[in-house]
Amino acid sequence: MEFKQLEFFLMCVECGSFGKAAERLYTTQPNVSRVIYALECELENKIFERTSKGLKLTSYGKSIYNYALNAVKNTNLILETNISKKKKTLHISTYQSHSLAMLITDIYKANSISIEHRLGNVEEIISHVEQGISEIGIVYISKKNLSAFFNKINKKGLEFVPVADLNACVYVGKNNPYFNREYINYDELPNLKFVKRLNDFFSIEEDFPNLSLGILDSKKINFDVATNSEHLAMSMLMNTDVVDIEISFDYPKHDSSQIKNMPIKGWDNKLTIGYIIENGRTLSEYAALLVKYLKECVQS
Repeated sequence: MEFKQLEFFLMCVECGSFGKAAERLYTTQPNVSRVIYALECELENKIFERTSKGLKLTSYGKSIYNYALNAVKNTNLILETNISKKKKTLHISTYQSHSLAMLITDIYKANSISIEHRLGNVEEIISHVEQGISEIGIVYISKKNLSAFFNKINKKGLEFVPVADLNACVYVGKNNPYFNREYINYDELPNLKFVKRLNDFFSIEEDFPNLSLGILDSKKINFDVATNSEHLAMSMLMNTDVVDIEISFDYPKHDSSQIKNMPIKGWDNKLTIGYIIENGRTLSEYAALLVKYLKECVQS
């Protein structure tokens, strides 16, 4: 049995289909099917039922799921230990965020470490921490969704440590006619053109619909660009009139001459920013430093 087979197995469970799993694994659907078929042959048991609604675990598949999850998690921890002997590594997952990117960059510049960073939505960040791929995951959640969020992570042996409650804001580039204003009214948002992060801020996850950020009614918003590329999102902000929406968190070194953070007047529903870790886990030196930087920024 190969580690790759277990990784593919877990991703298929998470995604519910070979096609979606293939996208997340950066491979093809036929390749995922072949790997799972080989695993089933080796185990001499079917682990998935193929239904019209997607993949469903068989009774046998359910019985081995936790074993596979622990095997992958422990293997990643072993690999992390081996890497840390060579050079200390910060393993982190976050949303796409201009300010978080600059914060992480400054930690790298000030310390002799390597960084392994993953972008993701809520579900993906939870999965990264649960599997031990990332030590810490930074997320922000609408107040109205916190209860559902806590229920989900508690079932996975994780905890969420809140850092601050902040408002949402609109990031506007210099080419947008709103750039010289001090704020944007809530009822003006439908007039703007937004960049939408694929499976992120405004998405409704099929298996957990309450974990969207809950900021806006996406049906009233004009999404002219949809991407999972931070590079494209930044290029759009700097070179077009497209805007972005994030939590109101400005890193001190943010260059407001190109892109600026504008408050939304008439909308004060708070978002809670914080980090996800395993229950009872003590943060490593550089994860603790990351939290320290984050607290200094959002609480100043």
